[in-house]
Amino acid sequence: MMISGILILTKEGKAEEVAKKIENIQGVEVHHIVEGSKIVITLEEKSIDQSYQTGKQLEKVPGVLGVNVVYYNFEEAEEALAEAN
Repeated sequence: MMISGILILTKEGKAEEVAKKIENIQGVEVHHIVEGSKIVITLEEKSIDQSYQTGKQLEKVPGVLGVNVVYYNFEEAEEALAEAN
């Protein structure tokens, strides 16, 4: 599983409206809205390809100016390392 922390930039004053639209997208969890134009989310997907496709879907939401990945983590990689040790 791939988990990404993402900052979404919106048109000024549109963050609440955009957050309501994206919270129903599978794998998206809205955490914070900042200054009326920034949304902090996490995205959980099974693969990089699925994460990329969801990111493209987020970019198409009306009011979104940018989708910026802040961090990503591969859960299976950590589990495999823990088991190896």
